[in-house]
Amino acid sequence: MPILSPNIAFAFLQSRPDVEVWLKDDGTDHLQYAYRVQFTNEPRQEMAIARRSTNDGVTVYLNKRSRLGEALEVVGLSRRFVGIEGKEEYLKGRVGRTGDKGIAAGAGSCPSLLPLNNDVLRVACSDLDGFRQLVNWYAGLEVGVATLSPASTDAIRSSQGAALVPTVSARASFLEVQAEAVERIELASQHPTSTDTDEAGRLIDPEKRRAIECRAVDLAKAHYEAQGFDVQERGKPFDLLCTPGKPGCIGMGVIHVEVKGSTTAATSVHLTRNEIADARQAGKDWRSDLYVVSQIQLVRDDTGAWAGVGGRPEVHVGWSPRDDDLTATDFVYRLPKTASR
Repeated sequence: MPILSPNIAFAFLQSRPDVEVWLKDDGTDHLQYAYRVQFTNEPRQEMAIARRSTNDGVTVYLNKRSRLGEALEVVGLSRRFVGIEGKEEYLKGRVGRTGDKGIAAGAGSCPSLLPLNNDVLRVACSDLDGFRQLVNWYAGLEVGVATLSPASTDAIRSSQGAALVPTVSARASFLEVQAEAVERIELASQHPTSTDTDEAGRLIDPEKRRAIECRAVDLAKAHYEAQGFDVQERGKPFDLLCTPGKPGCIGMGVIHVEVKGSTTAATSVHLTRNEIADARQAGKDWRSDLYVVSQIQLVRDDTGAWAGVGGRPEVHVGWSPRDDDLTATDFVYRLPKTASR
């Protein structure tokens, strides 16, 4: 089932300073079947969200062009935005067979979403972070793929070229405000408490732990796929195997990626002996990266199951853990063969 729900998507839009709820003549804030909002910056444009989820996620209607005039294509949206899939394109001039608006009534009530005068898209959104990226694009804002540590940035510049390093937008302060606003939205979220973790700080609840791991892996896959790699999930002794896919990354070599997720601002992670051995292996013909996602939020999806949303990624390129940075937290003790009874 999809993680993102219409209520969460609408709550995020309501939190933005550049959005206002589209009011009907009778004063209500939405139509019966769709939430509608208007972006207040010029030129003004609208977005409509179906109030019912589908198996593909939340259905969103938007103008094909952003506020800055850039056009989106239905094909390839999932490569550009995490969890976003293009479903249908309503080309300018389209009307329904019966003379209707040719699109869902909730969307067709918005001038910029009326196919008679505009090119319009219908997309499915299953991920809050991807939806946030899509909305920022629609509003004319730039969004980086990930947040890199200074050491990781230097390593990428020296080995792959500065063009692959995400740049900070001139509107970074605005995006920071948006990030804080998202954290304030009441998503029925629940962060782990002291009773959720063991003495080593690890989550006890396997469902919550799995939700955090899945969220971190999804973001890591999207990050490396965006660079042109073919990504396979392995699990052990590393999480992702990245092999050169598109011509643009030929010559960059194979990457083993270890992925870690946390609901807090992670300053340390737990590693197994095999994970350390793979990153340190002598004479290896691959690069090892550590991909850490901090501040993942735990929410309930439509089925009541735990799911991870949000998160702030940090990529450690060419990672090889040093002895000085490792701390033993427990030991395996082999019992004697004989013991008194």
